[in-house]
Amino acid sequence: IVCDEPVWEFEKVVEGKDVLHSFIIKNQGDETLNIENIRGSCGCTVAKSEKKVLEPGEQTEIKTTFNTAGRVGKQSKYIYVHTNDPENKMFKLTISGEIEKMPAPRIIFSPPSWNMQSIDSESTRETNLNISNTGDRPLEIKAVKASTEQIKTNFSGPVTLKPQEKMPLHIVFTPDIMASTIREKIIISSNDPKRGEAIFNIYGSLNIDNRGINLCVLKVLEEGEENQIELYIRNNETYPLSFKAPEAKEPNTIVVQPKNVKRLSLTVPGNQKEENPENPGKTNQASSNLKMEISVPLQSIQRSTVKDLPQSAPPSKAEVTLPQEIRKEAP
Repeated sequence: IVCDEPVWEFEKVVEGKDVLHSFIIKNQGDETLNIENIRGSCGCTVAKSEKKVLEPGEQTEIKTTFNTAGRVGKQSKYIYVHTNDPENKMFKLTISGEIEKMPAPRIIFSPPSWNMQSIDSESTRETNLNISNTGDRPLEIKAVKASTEQIKTNFSGPVTLKPQEKMPLHIVFTPDIMASTIREKIIISSNDPKRGEAIFNIYGSLNIDNRGINLCVLKVLEEGEENQIELYIRNNETYPLSFKAPEAKEPNTIVVQPKNVKRLSLTVPGNQKEENPENPGKTNQASSNLKMEISVPLQSIQRSTVKDLPQSAPPSKAEVTLPQEIRKEAP
């Protein structure tokens, strides 16, 4: 196998343009030359031979395409031709040349991501993300989309940044109390040819008490004589807990396993009217409370607190009263 020009130097091109070239391969031997395989040194270089078998004296073209996208400066790419030539089983061809950077906008984040580490379930966090254009063409910020409703930004519409210009993006994060870990993102769409959709990652964890329970009213829907209430219950203990709303319609009981979270939807009586003692004949809308019974296994309580109870004693119960005035602004 021989090639009169195994190294080919191309003229300077702009990044993104395909460089095309055909190498002429000859069989200078006295037996059949088999081209068994052709591969490029990277995925940007593709080569294909017109013929796979060359008789003595025959020649063929190996058409090569070098994709210069994302490559700047002096470049050298190789094509390896595997044959049955006993003295040259892997024949190397070379394409090299200079690539100029294509003028374009470039989007850069500072900081590159937001690690909140640990955040309380009832608090919010705020930060500023600086979006910079480090390119040499105007950068168009087309859209900002968050992966969850817990993320709010001050982005109000398309923005254009001149080269070397930057803008702050104000971010407010309110945690989802149903999640223990935070893995969210903001997707920023622009005309950057390399990062059309740049991702800003937000991560951390929810700070939860190691013991006890978390009980929170997520939603209250008033429907006349009956109300629909949705509760969030987190059991941080090492034993299961049973929760019951005795005044609610069945099903009104739920068991939450250790280190677990459940939602409980209840149908309870609405507020009752009561007579106004200061204005006889008139009635007031009396506020009502939601009563919850929490059953705790006896074996989970210290012996000193249950030593006088008979062995047949039922599970101990604690009552938690939640004022029903906690409405949509809860939790």
